[in-house]
Amino acid sequence: MRLETTRPASSHRMSQQHGRGASQRSPRRRGKERVGPFAAVRVALMRLGRSKGLLAAIGFGILMAVTLISTVPLYGSLIMNLELQRQIHASDPLAQDIEARFSSSPVSTQVRDASARTVTQLGQRYLSGFSASQSTSYVVSDEVLITSAGSQRFDVASARPPEAKLEAWDYSVASKYMTVQSGHVPAPTAGGSLPQALITSEMSSDLSLKEGDTIVVIPFGNHGVQQKLIVSGVWLPVNPQDPYWSGARFGSAGNENDPHIYPLLVDSTAFYTTLPPFATVGMTQHWVYYSVPEKLNTANMSDAQSRISTFRTHIDGDLRALPGAGQSDTLTSLDTIINGVSKEQTLLSLPLYMIVAQVVGLTLLFVATIAGLLVASQSQEVATLKSRGASSAQILMIYATLGAVVALVAALIGPWLASLIAHQLLISFIPKQTLISTGVPISYFDHLATPLLAAGPAAIGAVLGMATVAVAAWQSARLDVLAFRREQGRTLRAPFYQRYYLDIALVVLCGLGYLELGMFGGSAVRLQLGGSTSPLLLVAPALLLLAGGLLVLRLLPLIASAGARLAAGRRGLTTMLAFSQVERQPGRYARMTMLIVLAAGLGLFALTFNGSLAQSASDRATYAAGTSLRITTRISEGGGADTKIAALLAKQAGVVQVSPVLRGSASTTSDQGDLSVNVLGIEPTTFEQVAGPISWRGDYATSSLHTLMANMAAHRSTAGAGSADAPIYADVSEQFASQFAVHRGDRFTLQLNQASLGTTTFIVGDIVRYFPTLYPQQTPGSFVVMGLSDFRSAILANATGDPSQVGPNEFWVRATPGSAPKLAATIHGNGGFDALSVATLDDALATTSANPISTGIRGLLLLGAGIAALLAIVGTVIQSGISARQRATQFAILRTLGTTTRQITSLLFDEQLIVFALGLLGGAALGIILSLATVPLLVYSDSSVDLAKLGVPPYQILYSPSATGIFFTTLALAFVISLVVASWSAARVMLSQALRVSED
Repeated sequence: MRLETTRPASSHRMSQQHGRGASQRSPRRRGKERVGPFAAVRVALMRLGRSKGLLAAIGFGILMAVTLISTVPLYGSLIMNLELQRQIHASDPLAQDIEARFSSSPVSTQVRDASARTVTQLGQRYLSGFSASQSTSYVVSDEVLITSAGSQRFDVASARPPEAKLEAWDYSVASKYMTVQSGHVPAPTAGGSLPQALITSEMSSDLSLKEGDTIVVIPFGNHGVQQKLIVSGVWLPVNPQDPYWSGARFGSAGNENDPHIYPLLVDSTAFYTTLPPFATVGMTQHWVYYSVPEKLNTANMSDAQSRISTFRTHIDGDLRALPGAGQSDTLTSLDTIINGVSKEQTLLSLPLYMIVAQVVGLTLLFVATIAGLLVASQSQEVATLKSRGASSAQILMIYATLGAVVALVAALIGPWLASLIAHQLLISFIPKQTLISTGVPISYFDHLATPLLAAGPAAIGAVLGMATVAVAAWQSARLDVLAFRREQGRTLRAPFYQRYYLDIALVVLCGLGYLELGMFGGSAVRLQLGGSTSPLLLVAPALLLLAGGLLVLRLLPLIASAGARLAAGRRGLTTMLAFSQVERQPGRYARMTMLIVLAAGLGLFALTFNGSLAQSASDRATYAAGTSLRITTRISEGGGADTKIAALLAKQAGVVQVSPVLRGSASTTSDQGDLSVNVLGIEPTTFEQVAGPISWRGDYATSSLHTLMANMAAHRSTAGAGSADAPIYADVSEQFASQFAVHRGDRFTLQLNQASLGTTTFIVGDIVRYFPTLYPQQTPGSFVVMGLSDFRSAILANATGDPSQVGPNEFWVRATPGSAPKLAATIHGNGGFDALSVATLDDALATTSANPISTGIRGLLLLGAGIAALLAIVGTVIQSGISARQRATQFAILRTLGTTTRQITSLLFDEQLIVFALGLLGGAALGIILSLATVPLLVYSDSSVDLAKLGVPPYQILYSPSATGIFFTTLALAFVISLVVASWSAARVMLSQALRVSED
């Protein structure tokens, strides 16, 4: 017997309809047609259209990365071109122009034509790219004797007569730069008339010559040949320093012992017809090519340097083959200036890229965070699409295409923004006076930072941004529905880098990198050894930031677990829930924590680096100046002259203290290599008061300056000082002590250059690292400091000559603030001070502050700190809002269980407080470590790189409490804003919407 069951028809129809509906809704479950790829893309794009804010944030992040990468070459180009123009403008015409000289004998038109043809071709080939279209050429004869000048006669047998040099110029051009006081420029000789000669005002005064007088000249060694010239006029240069003259001299340059040599300007034809009979008289031809600084920039300066070198080689070689050839050479310092700027460019590019690399890394993390949030906000839809047939490749293609489109737009816009930022940084951070000092108009810089020059870096930034979006999308979109729901409840697997301890490996790698840099030296040492700066200086700081951030993320769940256990024993639910939430799902807070850590660390490093640069510039200026005002006298002021000068200085307004100083040199004995040593003799009783408050730092020696001076004064021994029985007490540099293996109390001998009759014995009193105005690397034997009276006694004991000439050659003056400029002007105008030069601290500080290298770096540092704070604010606010919406169901359940809105707000506050507190503390520690490890390895000079002065005195890490407070206050503002956004988003959640079960 079979039992049958029946069900109502209505129920059967409902079952069929349900089955058809289920089949239509879930084709994968019945093995029928899946969702096609185009349908999946269409659905995903529709969902993306609802996330315009996140898309805009991703575009902003990629645009920032592209712009920053593009800014480095543009800004670096502007800074180095500014430095190039500044140094060229500061040099004299003889240094910046290119002058070729060729001497030959006798005077010959054939040699003239051949050499002119050769030099003209070489100049056109190698110098035309950066020189003026019109050059200057002139010819100067060897010296000839003047036997008659007007009514005066000179007997060459009984006394040495005045001398002259005949010069031929192109007067059609030269006359513009000449003031003819009487007569006219020399005209061509016609019809057997006497050659005309234009004489200087000095010659006219010295020899009582006027227009129409005659001058008779004869060559050396053959007094039977003579040539008579007639004075056509008297002249003087409008401006002897005018670039046209390129250093040519028109004075007689004579003194009591040397003869006066006067220039006689003649016509070119007269030059080559008058002098050939003087067989022993040769000629020197000059060709001057005037450099045009506006044609030189960092893009072509290396080529210009190479062309100058090739031109010099050809001048030296090609002209030697001509008949009667003598010496040939090329005078210019332009290639030396370019070489110095090239070295500075090497030093500049490193910190610029190092700073920007970290900021770009932070920007890409921001992009990854927002891209992850974008995918996470659509995780349910993505997982559902994958369950209905859409492949991971299709989903990834959607976001990769999105990233490519955004990156392409950023690559087109970024270089233009970078160009604007570079120009604005130049105008904002470089002093106006520095821009004026370049001697070129501001328009010169316009074509040096065009967007086209940043096309390559912009493409790199765009690719990095696109790759970041693709990787973030792949990580977030790889989950199916089940995995997605599991991850919503608890993070089941640790991140890849934690499972394989990549963060620990990065820490080890950073340690090895900084160990290598510490052992083999930073940029200063590598530059001294002739090598380039290490790539580790670029990579190590970024890796250190990354490693530190990953370590903080590893500690996040551990700290949250410990906090949850502590909170469980206290009253209140929200704090324990907050710690538990962070412990269960650390991945949800990882991106925001990492963003805060890196932003805080990078910002603190940038501000510390900026403060250290400013302090270092001041320290270098005070070290070079020594005190408020330093006077170098014309001679050593002995015989009581030093006392008179010191007394006269003490009477001047603003003078606080005066200390005499004797600066000299010495050499080691032959068995020690005859190495040169800088020697400084000081008056210990006054030196501390003059230099101590201004240029002395505690790290210059293990003993204080007061102790050093007291010991030197106590061991003063003027009677027989420098003998074997009474050695001179001296402080030596660490380099000296290390090189000659001496310690405190050891004796050594030196040969003082002012005392040539014997050696002087010294005893090591103390060993110092640095001493103001003395540079450890400036001489092979480094430096020695002793008492002034001992120094004088040692010289007198081993020297011949007038003892009254042995005395100080410098006077160090400490003045009240602001009085040094007026005091310097007084000293220059009063011959009683016998001043050769006066150096003031104010001038040294002004020169340092005008240096565009350090100023340019500081501009980019502050920009980096600002961008770090901005990204932290935007990133945390966006993530807070998205996270609150994603947790809508959790908040709704808590509401149904009786939790109030205030308690939910308190829960959000505690969660974000945990993340922000850990991020700020970790970032601050990371910034301090990064500053201590990196800043001492980066050193700069004030102008062209002087290896002896590079890194002296050493950097001091300077933390700016005010700037750091402002920066962290800005990050705290991000915390407040993100809390408000999260609370507002949580309060808007409706229970019915949050708890509604999806049909899927």
